[in-house]
Amino acid sequence: MEVEDYVGWRVIPETLDEPSGVIGSLKVREAWINFIDVKNGSFKGRIGDKARKLFESNNQNRKRMFALLLRHLSTKGMSTQSSRPDEAVLAVFPFVVRPEIDKAVAVSAPASSGRVQLESDKLEAFLVSPPGTEEEILVSLGVSHEIIRENVDRPKNKKTSLGRFVGYTSPVVSARAYATLVRMGKVDEEGWVDIANGRVLRDLINLGLVQKADGQILPVDELVSDPDAMFKHAIARCDTVQLARSMLVKNPSVSSVEVTEMLVTKFGKRYQTDGSKIRVGNALKRWARWVEPHLIDPKGGAKADSLLEAALSKEAQVGRRTYASPENIAIAKAGYAAGDYGKTIAERLGVSYMTLKRWKDSGKLD
Repeated sequence: MEVEDYVGWRVIPETLDEPSGVIGSLKVREAWINFIDVKNGSFKGRIGDKARKLFESNNQNRKRMFALLLRHLSTKGMSTQSSRPDEAVLAVFPFVVRPEIDKAVAVSAPASSGRVQLESDKLEAFLVSPPGTEEEILVSLGVSHEIIRENVDRPKNKKTSLGRFVGYTSPVVSARAYATLVRMGKVDEEGWVDIANGRVLRDLINLGLVQKADGQILPVDELVSDPDAMFKHAIARCDTVQLARSMLVKNPSVSSVEVTEMLVTKFGKRYQTDGSKIRVGNALKRWARWVEPHLIDPKGGAKADSLLEAALSKEAQVGRRTYASPENIAIAKAGYAAGDYGKTIAERLGVSYMTLKRWKDSGKLD
């Protein structure tokens, strides 16, 4: 389990005249836990056989419901008597303050095994339940109606739901378009043209934020007080963006083709050419980096800067981003004018020598 933005503990004792202590707990809410990459091998024995059949099936709704059950049971497995029922305690740190020392001292404790005990009878109850009864079973096992509706039951218009989200458009433009639509309430198709293009509309529909009904385009949720927060929340829980994010967490330099091939493995979508795989992978990585810029490796030098610029750009970028920007061309020209070697200029720009040579051969550096 991964916790972001953890800074540390700060303990301020009420008195320094006598020993005192405090127990600090790191907790997360059930709704904040996501299972992104559950594998068949995670389950053994009789439950493992049933789970394997589920993972090998094409019933995506049942798989999402099962992930909600895992989240619920994990939260229960990590709860304590002092925590709320919907809170998981990830870590507990006891601290002691003594008069003779200036700072609180953490009491040593054995390392956690990292394992969470799940209730196997509830896992099996879900896995043997008939298809179509998933929501009823989840409720009987303790999962709230609110969590189910938030994660599974978002309304969709079958005529306009276009498939899984890929995100060929700019996140900045899409966020602005969604905020405009929320402010206006609804528009017809001609009115949408004044807000954004058709690709933006498709992305917002596939994110579950916008729908078409009776010739009108309107938000799925009518009462939205903070469109920006709603937009980012939709991206953060989007399964394709979660997949790209999980791969970027493990390897910030993962290739676009690798992301798309994992997309094919997980969701069955087919892309025939490497060009298509690059475009899809680029798009998903861009959205993942936009919502969480720290996924860009800061050691990437000029490449890291260009990735962040691409993520925050308002322009649609569906293919490989060119490094032949006016600024880089000017730097290259200045380098050659100063008598620098081509390899030195290429390193300065964060490109290969062959790329720099192609610029020169094509006349861009004349």
